[in-house]
Amino acid sequence: MVEVVHAVISGVFSEAIDSARVQVNPAQGLLKRILPSKKRRVLSKPDPLSKADLRAVLDSAWKVLDPDRAMAIEVIAKTGMRVGECLTMHLDNLDIRNRLYRIKEKIRHGKWGLPKTGEDRKVDLSEELMGQLQAHLKRLKNRMFA
Repeated sequence: MVEVVHAVISGVFSEAIDSARVQVNPAQGLLKRILPSKKRRVLSKPDPLSKADLRAVLDSAWKVLDPDRAMAIEVIAKTGMRVGECLTMHLDNLDIRNRLYRIKEKIRHGKWGLPKTGEDRKVDLSEELMGQLQAHLKRLKNRMFA
């Protein structure tokens, strides 16, 4: 639980750094100071949201957020992309026919770079998500030419 709370707080500060609201992340390195090393901890297996819970979260996102942000949350939840990878999505990396997206870059702290692993990777897109992305692209095109 401590790690989850830390991840949320650290993520908020990382976003604040990216938007130049703060210059340092006070949560950085905090876990090392308050928790024993991973070798000495009893680690539990990840407990992801159930399909019903995930659907409830995504439905809520579509109700309260603008479509661009809701679409980003949908993509992150359904592909496992990191936030910085999702923010750099580009149409040239989308393979509609094979329902794949090639992750080639990320943005973090306002700097563009390679993904965390340092290498490109591909993620599968479900039929449902591909349909949502195509509808989103159509909305963007309509908005651009309105």
